[in-house]
Amino acid sequence: MPGTGENTFRLGPDGGRAYGLVIDHLVGRAEIDSSRLGVVGVSFGGYWATWLAIHEPRIRSVVNVGGPIHGAFATMSYLKLPNVLREALKASFGMRSVWGLYGITRRMSLKADLDKITVPYLVINGTEDSIVPPEDVWVVLRTGLRRDAILFPGEDHCAVGRLESDILPAVRDWFLRTLGPTDLGGKSRNSP
Repeated sequence: MPGTGENTFRLGPDGGRAYGLVIDHLVGRAEIDSSRLGVVGVSFGGYWATWLAIHEPRIRSVVNVGGPIHGAFATMSYLKLPNVLREALKASFGMRSVWGLYGITRRMSLKADLDKITVPYLVINGTEDSIVPPEDVWVVLRTGLRRDAILFPGEDHCAVGRLESDILPAVRDWFLRTLGPTDLGGKSRNSP
């Protein structure tokens, strides 16, 4: 993810360009059916999955598990975060204060571009998310066709308690439904 580890891209509004390089690499591989690329992202990875649905035409289906979209980038949202998470975000964005963090992240809202998503889009989260406000689910669902949601009552951020039992099977089923089945070699059954 941009801004973390050895990634040379900073976490910020342009950080998604790093994923374009990954997609370039994937579509160049013989065993990859580039007409059937799907992406799933968890937490901030869900943000980048959504960003790719907006900016990357090679993506054909998206799953966002608990990723921020709009409301999570409001000033008060940062003040409610656990200190360890707030400090990690400040470091990833290269900011010294929560106000500097807000200054850069307010430009990261995807709300104005959600209508550009033309591929099937699934959002999954808990209804009691303490990190990403519930409005970030609803803002996506109100902005177009081919949107779906799975919400887990009483679950917190990303509904992590349901990951293995419910979320991973739902993601698999979503991609099978929206991208079609594959043979073990990676190519779709319909490709040469």
